[in-house]
Amino acid sequence: MGAVWLPLLTRLSLSWRSDPELWHGWAVPLVAMGIARVRWQEWSGPMPVSRRARRLGEWGYGVALVLSLALLPVIEANPAWPSAQWLGAGLATIATLSILAAWGGRDAWRTFGFPLFFMHTALAAPALVKEPVMDFLMQSNAFIAAEVLSLLGKTAVVRGNLIEVEAGVIGVEEACSGLRSLQAVWMFAWMFGAVNRLRWSGRWQVVGFAVAAAWVGNLGRTMVLTWRMEDAGIAAGEAWHDASGVIALVLTLGAVFALAVRVESRQVVAPEVTAATTIAPRPVPLQRRLNVRSRWVAVVVVLVVVTEAATAWWYDAPGEATRFEHWYLQGAPERWKEVPVDAGVREALACSGADQLEQTPAPGQPRGMGLVMRWQRDRTMFAAGALAHAPTVCMPAIGGRLQRELPSVEVRLPDGELRFAAYVFHTRGRTQHVFNAGWNVQTESPIVVTSGAAGSSIRRERLARVARRTKFSEIDRVVLVVEDAVDDDAAVAWLRATVAELLIRRQD
Repeated sequence: MGAVWLPLLTRLSLSWRSDPELWHGWAVPLVAMGIARVRWQEWSGPMPVSRRARRLGEWGYGVALVLSLALLPVIEANPAWPSAQWLGAGLATIATLSILAAWGGRDAWRTFGFPLFFMHTALAAPALVKEPVMDFLMQSNAFIAAEVLSLLGKTAVVRGNLIEVEAGVIGVEEACSGLRSLQAVWMFAWMFGAVNRLRWSGRWQVVGFAVAAAWVGNLGRTMVLTWRMEDAGIAAGEAWHDASGVIALVLTLGAVFALAVRVESRQVVAPEVTAATTIAPRPVPLQRRLNVRSRWVAVVVVLVVVTEAATAWWYDAPGEATRFEHWYLQGAPERWKEVPVDAGVREALACSGADQLEQTPAPGQPRGMGLVMRWQRDRTMFAAGALAHAPTVCMPAIGGRLQRELPSVEVRLPDGELRFAAYVFHTRGRTQHVFNAGWNVQTESPIVVTSGAAGSSIRRERLARVARRTKFSEIDRVVLVVEDAVDDDAAVAWLRATVAELLIRRQD
């Protein structure tokens, strides 16, 4: 089992270290091993297994082992890719279940199946699940908090995931949505259910309560922070941002644990491990165990060592030390004003560098804004998530309504060709043309970032890293916005002139 789990966990550790939503991942293998150890001590031993079942288990383990080792180069270059994480964990689980079937039959599955299921709480949520959940949490928190504060006599107006109060605008961003605490609470709820030996119905009761409690706790946190900011200013609320999150998480976990204890007091211990004690098992012959070890252990060890060595050789390429040319903004001071990029935006997108300029328009001219974000030596592929956040995702969060999507605009420059996805939004009485482009620095080619093509472009880039023998990406994102342009043609003309004026490429 270590042959399939250890290589995977070693690579998942980078994701746990870099992604705040997965900081709890470090505890998951330890808890799973602790639960498995307790069950091993209480287990009466393996039951006899037919020769056919043992053969099927051995073949299942062999196939899953080979596939999991073949996946290692992909996970090595993309440790934070949810699809690779789930595929790797799925293959490791199949290999483990196959070994259990060959050794102890269905009783071994019942005894050790939950620790395998629990291991999956350390994986990143797939985008198909994460994005709608995060949008719901952000917008529901902002809406309910604003409504409650309005009923209490405070001035609060919600626009998407923004709350406008007299002191300014408060954004319920991804870090404030409660997604981080929700994933941690999800893991602890399953742990409390296992530790208290609840039946499956009781465990689902605890997990359902935990999800609701996490949402309510973070909603209360949003309301307290908004109240504090409305009374004493934005800075006063930000000073309580992290502390309030810790308090909400501790209170939520305390409530979940209390419920688990209460459910335990009202039901009988789950019979998962004790079921086999009614039949005295026949011990597996020692000679067969030794034959299995001598026949297969050496082969498995050699396969793992060779795969690890081949993976290390594949990524030991000279390109790791190459310096690349990234896009930067450089505008004339009399026409463009440099504006610091909001720290919350940089944290949410995890970019390594960013420039932002705002146009000082002449009378009767439209107002514009330019933003360039750079991901340099991006091992975790955070840029992929940032590119997936197209304006159709971000603009509605600040109250913008999509009017229409325009054909993409290609702009040729001496340093390269950028391909902009184009959108028209209506926000707070103003019309905004938003142009969004991605750039692969390593291949010096544009990345399609339209709402329909972003996912496929990101998947191709993840796999292309493996083919390029590199474990990091170099990606830029260029966003240009013009307000109240006369029409679409005028906005595109502004885009072409602004790109030629502002964008330059230079080595980082």
